Amino acid sequence: MIKTKVKIFKDSVHGYINVPEYYIKNIIDTNYFQRLRNIDQTGMRVLYPSAKHDRFSHSLGVFHLGQKAMEALRKGGYFIDNFNRYEVLFLTACLLHDIGHTPFSHSLEELILNNSLVSYDPNGQKVRNTPKKKIAEVLVESIYKYEYEFCVKNSIQPKKITKIHAAPHEMFGAFLIFEKFYNNLIYIEKSVNIFIDESALRDDICFIARMIMGIKYEEFSKDRQERNCFIELLNGDNFDVDKLDYIVRDTHMSGINNVSVDVERLLGSLCIVTKTKHLNKKLEKSNINNLTISKICNNQTGEFEIDGRFKGIIEVEKGAEIEIDRGSNIELFKGVEHEYAEVSYLKGDYAYFSVTTKLKQDGEWIEENESENYTDKIKFLGPPQHKKSFSLYFSEGKLVEPLKIKAKSALEIHTIESCKFKIKGPFFSKGSLKLFHLDTLKGTISEVEILGNTFEQDFTSNKEPSENGYNTYSIGFRKQAINVIANVLEARNYLYLWVYAHHKVIYYANFLIPVIAKQISACCGDTKRRGFPSWKLCYDNLNYLDDYYIWTAVKYINSYSKEFKFKKPYTDLAEQLFSRVYNKSLYKSLAEFELVFDSFTIEQRLNALKKLRSRTDTLKPFLGEKKMYTAGYVTSKTLNEINLCIRDEAKKSGTEVRFLKELLYVVTEFKQKKLDPNSVCLDMVDQILPISQINLLSSNYNVTQSIQDKYFYLYYKCDINENLAKETEESSSRYSKEVGIFKAAIKNFFLQ
Repeated sequence: MIKTKVKIFKDSVHGYINVPEYYIKNIIDTNYFQRLRNIDQTGMRVLYPSAKHDRFSHSLGVFHLGQKAMEALRKGGYFIDNFNRYEVLFLTACLLHDIGHTPFSHSLEELILNNSLVSYDPNGQKVRNTPKKKIAEVLVESIYKYEYEFCVKNSIQPKKITKIHAAPHEMFGAFLIFEKFYNNLIYIEKSVNIFIDESALRDDICFIARMIMGIKYEEFSKDRQERNCFIELLNGDNFDVDKLDYIVRDTHMSGINNVSVDVERLLGSLCIVTKTKHLNKKLEKSNINNLTISKICNNQTGEFEIDGRFKGIIEVEKGAEIEIDRGSNIELFKGVEHEYAEVSYLKGDYAYFSVTTKLKQDGEWIEENESENYTDKIKFLGPPQHKKSFSLYFSEGKLVEPLKIKAKSALEIHTIESCKFKIKGPFFSKGSLKLFHLDTLKGTISEVEILGNTFEQDFTSNKEPSENGYNTYSIGFRKQAINVIANVLEARNYLYLWVYAHHKVIYYANFLIPVIAKQISACCGDTKRRGFPSWKLCYDNLNYLDDYYIWTAVKYINSYSKEFKFKKPYTDLAEQLFSRVYNKSLYKSLAEFELVFDSFTIEQRLNALKKLRSRTDTLKPFLGEKKMYTAGYVTSKTLNEINLCIRDEAKKSGTEVRFLKELLYVVTEFKQKKLDPNSVCLDMVDQILPISQINLLSSNYNVTQSIQDKYFYLYYKCDINENLAKETEESSSRYSKEVGIFKAAIKNFFLQ
């Protein structure tokens, strides 16, 4: 890269950050980027007053970590074509990744997105006689248009993005790049001598948009697949520079005691991992040694056979036929949704197992010999009451006779050591398969992805990359980063559980700000009479929208509440916003939520939330789509039912309590981040392995497919003045008993 002047920023987290002058002039000194100074990074300042950090400093931090990542890749000996060009575009995307952020972190994203139907093309020209479209639709069309032009010119087969799953602020940012930063990118590319022509420039803009939104390329060309590494580094599923900065920044600025993350060590260990993907392939190979298949699947009716020593998990879908041969060692055979697999016999009505631990089925169907050595016991398997369909579960089993069955529901086969089986029908691997030595691997499959460059090996008939067989590239880590990876996960989950999901943060960010902002947005059309700027909360006005504008608008309209018909409960909520004195929460954390509802099944929890949503009053028009309200006050009728439950609980304990005059629920989710051990690879010097193949690590990072619980906080007010500030043992004891009665009454209400 050409040497140039730099501007130095002193950052409280990373120290000195050096930014080349061409980024300063064309990005940082623009109004859109400077707007980020006035947008809080998170809603955690209601808990930690010192956590007043913004999206501006975060964007500089992501840029700094991006520089560290590029330096590591440059020194790592992994050659990437056009690396200099990609480095400039990647660092541009690092700076611009939050350029489309809305006020108050993520609180207003959905509101502003819903207000943002657009009628402009990517060049900022108004589209005439065209109905307004959603931003995602315009992005899909624009990216395909520009990429198609470049791909045709460079003999690449373009593929259209089918759907965008990016967050609203990421889509706003991508659209801004097309609309506002086109010329800025020209100046940046010319400053470092990488500008080629207009078609390449437009393709580069699409690349930046993809990095911001985390949308990988599907084209098989080497150039496109190499770009996916940079997309992973900015917006990936596991570790990227964006996540790393906000984890260390939020921890540092709040002052909380979190797990230390050695960012320098993690980024310094970056490497590039090569895989080979084959589509719609016929495999017919024997004597395969020491190979790792990172993914294999078949969605057709063909037959697949594998025989030898291998380790991994195969999920067989409903309707497929499985034949497991004698002598096969199965570590675990189970259902996907439940412990038992639902199966039926295709051949015979029995099978024999040598099982070291357990073999289960409903009914009296297991017979054992009388051997004193437990590992020598032979168990007889036959369907109960001579039925063909039955439930089956076994672990650490070895078949004495073949087993041929049909899957009545999805099931898993965990293999280890020697095994031979055939599958006819749809299946896929859950993660990677480690092939130690195979005698047979054959059959037609929809997709197989192999760790390494198998074009250099005699594995398939493909000798040159094509649309049905090509190399893919992804980010990996050298082995010295193992302990840092564990710390990043722990630090991230700590923040989400104890800070971002705190009852005060949820009340502020998920309820208070969105409700008031939507009402303010409805009032903006009337503010022109008093000279107040009426910027609608939508994409077109994004340059004017920041936290300060929302604060000022709330104060202004609240002061003229009668004129703007700003009535209760909004005037009360506005006062709460200014004073930071909120309703009391029935429980203070998601951990306490688990204790309150520990006896509830997942179905009962979901029914409780459904009951709350169906009995929402006052705020229905302002919080989400029909039947999907994210918050709301329960109706007066529901409140009376709950107070009857409170009265009954108070009578049982002989305690005098107050009754509720207001009950609000706010929905939140906590999705614990677990590293996918099959998608993250470690360079172990002599070989590259997915974490799933390292036993001591895979158990810690394994991804579970459990149902995500829905969480909700309950905030209340009582029918008399709540002044419980008297610091006496009696008042404290009375308050504890009262809260306990409230919790018990709420549980009884949900179970009615």
